[in-house]
Amino acid sequence: MEASNGSNLVSEIKDSIVNNYCSFFIIPDGSKEGYDASDDGDIIREKLIDHLKPLCKSDEYHLSFGEISFGSDDGTTTFKHS
Repeated sequence: MEASNGSNLVSEIKDSIVNNYCSFFIIPDGSKEGYDASDDGDIIREKLIDHLKPLCKSDEYHLSFGEISFGSDDGTTTFKHS
């Protein structure tokens, strides 16, 4: 996976049914850890998160995000939030 394809991992923005919330998600790369595609996906996600973090602290935006990691060989699922 090349960084130029990173936008393919980002879903469209969807509106909520009420209260004007909007959501999107970053699609998993689907590769096992240690493979080039997984490493590329990690870099792309890190860059996207680095872009989101300052927006979460901005008075102009009401933004938060969570990061879920799943599918590890040991079955562990983790969650981090902004």
